[in-house]
Amino acid sequence: MQACLSVKSPRKHAGMALVIILWFIALLSLLALGFSKAVRTDTMVARNLVDSMQAKHLAAAAVEKGVYGLLNPDQAVINALISSAPVELKLGDAQLSFTLQDENGKLDINHAPLELVENLLVTQGVAEDTALAISHALGDWRDENDLKQLYGAERREYIEAGMAWTPSNAPFRSIREIRHLLGMTSRIYNMIAPLITVYGSSEKINPQFAPRALLAAIPGIDAVELENYIDARESLSAEQVPAPAALPLLTSVESSLSGKAGPVYTVFGRARLPSGSRATRRLVIWIPEQNQDRPYFVLDAGQDPPPEKIGEDEQ
Repeated sequence: MQACLSVKSPRKHAGMALVIILWFIALLSLLALGFSKAVRTDTMVARNLVDSMQAKHLAAAAVEKGVYGLLNPDQAVINALISSAPVELKLGDAQLSFTLQDENGKLDINHAPLELVENLLVTQGVAEDTALAISHALGDWRDENDLKQLYGAERREYIEAGMAWTPSNAPFRSIREIRHLLGMTSRIYNMIAPLITVYGSSEKINPQFAPRALLAAIPGIDAVELENYIDARESLSAEQVPAPAALPLLTSVESSLSGKAGPVYTVFGRARLPSGSRATRRLVIWIPEQNQDRPYFVLDAGQDPPPEKIGEDEQ
């Protein structure tokens, strides 16, 4: 009896060892599978990071191409300024483009008449009473005194509204500053941001570079004149010289218009890789009329893209 037990015991142990080995192999397989997935995930993350970084640098390259065009303008650059249409580029498999804007084609919120600010807000769909209050608040923010406009807001009104800031009583340093105006919302700001600037030098607008939405907001503009002007501006081909003489006059609002071009421009750059990675870049530059040992100066920068259609579809 003892002999029989001693014979069967090794077989039993061998079976248990086999089961343990099989379980161990299965465990190793699971570990290997998990490691393989982790490696693939890390590889994809690394590839995405590389593509993202590459897209950012390519967007910056598109901006530099646009800046070069402004420093060495040709007919295509002039037409791009007037139309705000993107100039398409190709670098290897990447799709690049740049868009140019002359800041004289925007409303300078440091000089603009409050009536024009109010009218711009109304034409963009803002309620009349809200538009009036915001325009007067804008006037109170930029003037040097503490005297409140009829429907505006000075220090007291901001404190009573529980705001963490009060009017600076100084010119706006950037358009983003108007987000602090009493009554301003993100929706309203996003609607008018493509149409306004702080880099102008007067209350007048150059119609060559101005979006239709901004021109339509000028009080007293004749609708027929506006449509004729826009049609003529859009019909300019690459072979034509888009000089003011080539465009009809906007006599109904002539006193609100300017023929000044430059020296401040916004350049938007875009890049898209075959992988789908995208990036945008924005640069606001000043090109001095006289040589100051630098071809241009950067006034502002960011990564926000241009609106699809300046000032018209950004609702």
